[in-house]
Amino acid sequence: MPLTRLIEALKDRRAYPHRPKTVHVLQTHISAVFIADDLVFKIKKPVDFGFLDFSDLDKRKYYCEEEARLNARLCPDIYLGVVPITDNGTHIEIQGNGTVVEYGVKMKRLDEDSMMNGLLDRGLVTSGDVGRIAGVLEPFYRSVRTGPRIDRYGTIPVIGLNCDENFNQTRPYIGKTISAQHFESIKGFTERVFKTGAGLFEERVRGGFIREGHGDLHSRNICITAQDVYIYDCIEFNERFRMGDVAQDIAFLSMDLDSFRYPALSRFFIDEYVRLSGDTGLGALIDFYACYHAFSRGKVMSFELGEEEIDTEEKQRAALRARAYFHLAHHYAVKETSPFLAITFGLAGTGKSRVADLLADEMDFQVIRSDEIRKEIAGIDRDEHRYGGFGDGIYSKHMTENTYNTLFDRARRLLSDNRSVILDACFLKEDERRRAREIAEETGSRFLILATTCPDDVVEKRIRRRMSQESVSDGTFEVYQRQKLLRQPLTDTEQADALGLDTTRDEQVNLRAAVGRLLLGE
Repeated sequence: MPLTRLIEALKDRRAYPHRPKTVHVLQTHISAVFIADDLVFKIKKPVDFGFLDFSDLDKRKYYCEEEARLNARLCPDIYLGVVPITDNGTHIEIQGNGTVVEYGVKMKRLDEDSMMNGLLDRGLVTSGDVGRIAGVLEPFYRSVRTGPRIDRYGTIPVIGLNCDENFNQTRPYIGKTISAQHFESIKGFTERVFKTGAGLFEERVRGGFIREGHGDLHSRNICITAQDVYIYDCIEFNERFRMGDVAQDIAFLSMDLDSFRYPALSRFFIDEYVRLSGDTGLGALIDFYACYHAFSRGKVMSFELGEEEIDTEEKQRAALRARAYFHLAHHYAVKETSPFLAITFGLAGTGKSRVADLLADEMDFQVIRSDEIRKEIAGIDRDEHRYGGFGDGIYSKHMTENTYNTLFDRARRLLSDNRSVILDACFLKEDERRRAREIAEETGSRFLILATTCPDDVVEKRIRRRMSQESVSDGTFEVYQRQKLLRQPLTDTEQADALGLDTTRDEQVNLRAAVGRLLLGE
C-alpha cells in the first residue's frame, strides 16, 4: 500500500477503535507517529538506508516487535504492544477485520510538557532530576543482556567501524559545517585513543560492561514527571548502535546536557551514576564516547543540508546546529590537552566577579582574582578596605604591575597542569590583555574575553550596596568614573575572542551564553 495513502487514512479518527477526538501526525525520515488523544501509534516507513532496513512488511513487523520488547525494559507501562493495521476494501483501521497492510507500535501518550529537552530549554531540570535518571539507569544496565556475542560490540574493530563510518560520511561537509582543522583534530584524537587506550577497551570487556543498552540516550527520549522518569525510544533497528559499553550510553546523555549548556549537570550525572554503580572505570572513556556522539549528531544535522548550497533559513539553522555539535566534539577531543583561559574585561561594578564565579562553578574552572592577590601582596586582610586616591597606595602603578605579574604566573602554572582558569580583573589596558593571550598561546589554551557592561546608574547602586557589605573589592563609583577615561577599547582582533555580557540581563542568560561560546562556539 502506498505510504501516502496509509498516512492519510490514519489521520481519520474513525481508523482507531477508541475513536479519539483528534489525531495529530508527526513524521521523521524513518517513521510516522499518530497521536490519538491519550494513545500513540507509530509505523515504520518502507525505507532501506543500509544501517536500517524496513523495506518489506515482515521486516517492519519484526522491528515493531523489537521496539516494543526493548522499550518495555524501561517503560513497561508505556509500550502496549504491536497492533495490525488492516484494509477491508473500503477503509483502513487499526485492529480491524481486513487484510493486514501494516503494523504499528501502540503506546500510552506521555506528557509533552514533561519532556526533558523542553525542560532544559526552560531551565527547569535540577540535579535531583538528573540523579533520578541515574537511579533508573543503574539497575537497568545491571540487568540487561551481556555475554560473548555482545562483548564484541565493545572491541576496537567494531567501535572503529562506527567511527570510520562517521568520518567517511562527514567528509563532504568539510568546509560547510566542520572545518578541516577540527575534522583532522577529532580524527587524530580517535586514532590516538585506539592506539594508546587499547587496554581500556579490553578491560571494559573483561569487566562485563558491554551490554545491550539503549543506544539513543538523550533528553528528547526522556520524560520527567513528579512521579516517574520514562526513558524510551531506544535503538531497535541495528544491534551495532544499541549494544556497547555502558559508558557509551552514559556519555550520550552527558554530551546532550553539555549541548544544552549545562556542563555542571553533565558532571553530576556521571558522578551520580558512578556512585550508584561503582563503575569507577567508566570515566576514562567518557570524553571519547561523548566526542563520538557529538560528531554523529553533527553528521546527522549536516545530512539535512544535502549537496546544495545553504540558501534557506531552514538550512542555515541546520548548519548552525551541525557546527555547534562539531565544535562540541572538538572540545572533547582537545579537552585533556587544551584548557580554557578566560579573562574579564570591564569596569568596577559591572559584574565581572559574579560572571566569573557563576562560570567557574558551571565549568569547574579556577578563579584567580586580582583584588585578592593585590591585598595578599600588600599583606593586608582580604576584607580590609583601602579607599585611597585613584592610583595611590596599594593601587599604585607599581602594585598594579606586581598584581598582574602574579596573576599571570599563577594562571600559567594552572594552565600548564591542564586546569582551566578565569582571571577576574579589569584588564583595562591592551597590553594586559595581550599578555594574557600570549600565556594562552604558550600553554596551548583556548582563549575568551568576557566583556561586562551595564549603565552608570546600575553601577552606582551596586557599588553603594557593596560598600555596605563585606567585600574584597575597594572599587568606588569615583574609581569607576576614572576607569572609564583610562579604558582602552578592544581591538578588532580582540573582538573576535570576546563575548559581550550586559549584566542587567538575567544572570542565567549570560551564563548560558558564556557556556555556549566555550563549548559550542556560538
